[in-house]
Amino acid sequence: GKPANVTAGVDRSVNEFVWTTDAKGGAVVTYTADARGTTTIFATGVADPGDRIEHNAFRGQVGGLSASRNGQLLAYTEAAMNRPPDVVTYG
Repeated sequence: GKPANVTAGVDRSVNEFVWTTDAKGGAVVTYTADARGTTTIFATGVADPGDRIEHNAFRGQVGGLSASRNGQLLAYTEAAMNRPPDVVTYG
């Protein structure tokens, strides 16, 4: 198919991304980007691009983003200046 920029309307620098799925099984690109001094997890549908916050419950840095084989569970690290990184799952 033809390449499509699914984050063209986003005024952020994408750091890491993984393929996930939505509730209907549609393809989603889930990614990290810096927002307001933290690293936030965002998601956008491939068929219907539109930036949305997937997870922003943490005030610090998120890294090492990965997804389960079925695309329904995320794993990543959360770190802050006052503590070392922890491995977190979400989904």
